Amino acid sequence: MCDKVRFMKRRFLAVAAISIPLMMLTEASTAFADQARPSAQFVLPNEVVSLANRYGVLVPERFQSTHNADIRGRLKQATEKHLTQSGHHLDPKATKIAREWADQAADGKVEFYGGSGKGNNHLDEGTGNIYRFDLAGAEEHIKWLGGTANYSPDGRPFGVATATKHSTIFLVEYFLN
Repeated sequence: MCDKVRFMKRRFLAVAAISIPLMMLTEASTAFADQARPSAQFVLPNEVVSLANRYGVLVPERFQSTHNADIRGRLKQATEKHLTQSGHHLDPKATKIAREWADQAADGKVEFYGGSGKGNNHLDEGTGNIYRFDLAGAEEHIKWLGGTANYSPDGRPFGVATATKHSTIFLVEYFLN
């Protein structure tokens, strides 16, 4: 069997393994709602959500953990701490621009090359990147940010923001000129 056929077979099995339980959960939660009973909250493990994201299977947000908000907060906090330790200083204007870029990414208005992209405005006022992570990638990045920062005496004003779309977390680091 050629590699492409092998890949397509694995992809089909992965999509089926994710989609069938999702359909069953959707039916079960709809049935509970129709009977006017309080429905149990079904939450998929983060590993399943990451696998679904990798294979392009859309997981409804009601089945995703509220863990996303926790990861977003920790990612933002770790990034701000790392950049401050690097000699940069937090700036309200840069933070506002970073927030705009994060919203653009969540709205699908940013082109990504690999895992990063740039916002569509304020390009003449500074520079930065928008990074996109699945849940596991965000956890890895938080761990990496916990390492030793390289100090730069020429620190710049910066802003950090995060946003989420489905199981993708966007992190923006923006530096004013």
